Amino acid sequence: FYVWGPQLEYGGFHTSYIPSDTRFTSRSSTATYHDETGILKTAPINGARYGYKYDGRKWIETGLILEAPSTNIITYSQDLANWNATRTTLTSNVTATTAPDGSYTADKLTETAVTGEHAIIRHVAVPTTGRATLSIYAKAAERSVFGIQMYNGGGGVDGNPLVYFDLSAGVVNTTNSAVIDSTISYAGNGWWRITLTGNISVAGVTASCWMYLSNSTTYTAHLGEVGKGVYLWGGQLEATSNHASSYIHTLGTSLTRSADVASSSAYTRALDSANMYNIQYADW
Repeated sequence: FYVWGPQLEYGGFHTSYIPSDTRFTSRSSTATYHDETGILKTAPINGARYGYKYDGRKWIETGLILEAPSTNIITYSQDLANWNATRTTLTSNVTATTAPDGSYTADKLTETAVTGEHAIIRHVAVPTTGRATLSIYAKAAERSVFGIQMYNGGGGVDGNPLVYFDLSAGVVNTTNSAVIDSTISYAGNGWWRITLTGNISVAGVTASCWMYLSNSTTYTAHLGEVGKGVYLWGGQLEATSNHASSYIHTLGTSLTRSADVASSSAYTRALDSANMYNIQYADW
């Protein structure tokens, strides 16, 4: 079951909900958030973040962002040239579209004229067993179906979680039984952040992040068409994670975003009252 909004009041009956006064205190690293226009921004060290999300019509404020620490163990998160291409071609720093942060740093993954799977793969040593979450920003180009997978050397008892997304409709197309959770969230300018949560069954085993192009609602081995593909940006893999946290930009090493520290104190709502001024001159 779900719970929300506990309240303890001194008195004989309950009143309307009174939120506690939660205030941001500190964070020892930078952190990202989407601003009111949908652009991915970076808050400085000890800078509070107030996030926004798209509701289908406009960007609406979601309030103060408070996250636990997390680590992106994919290095060079914005440079997919470090991945292994399989029957695909990768073009870096395309100018046909801006990336989620407004820069021209997005990559485009396109098919080659070979029959089979059309993918890009990254091998990452996951330090622990348990849940992990893979995420990336993706945007439809000539292809609109895109799949992501965590392949754990056969998967042991947990399998290899795989999910396909429709980047035009913004929906999850298909998943396999090893998927614990999957999400797709609009990130502005045609971009979607797609996420997959599954299990890593063997500690220290190198997990492969597979990302597939498809000409169907799911994976099909097909003859690739040169130039047809999708735009990609910002790969992230978080170990021991039940969901994707805010994007963490990495370069040569993995990087940890520290926790947002906040304080919360009791808050008293002002009593309902009315004031009357100059009553000696009022009409009665």
